[in-house]
Amino acid sequence: MFLGVFGWDFLQNFVYRVYQKNDTLFTLEDEDGEGYTANYFPRKWGLSGGWRAFAIVHKLAEGDALVFHLVKVSKFK
Repeated sequence: MFLGVFGWDFLQNFVYRVYQKNDTLFTLEDEDGEGYTANYFPRKWGLSGGWRAFAIVHKLAEGDALVFHLVKVSKFK
């Protein structure tokens, strides 16, 4: 997955298999258990909304790499 400054582009194959064409709310949980709700928009192949807050709080910069585990259908940890 590619990390942009305020967007998260999913691999299209993964997104289509799991979420298809449905708008979805995701929870992104950090290592401290803090959860951030982000919106997935299939037309844009990425996350919006809460992703920006997550990126700012964690001081992410373009090119940073993150590893999330899909622990529920709409929750990454």
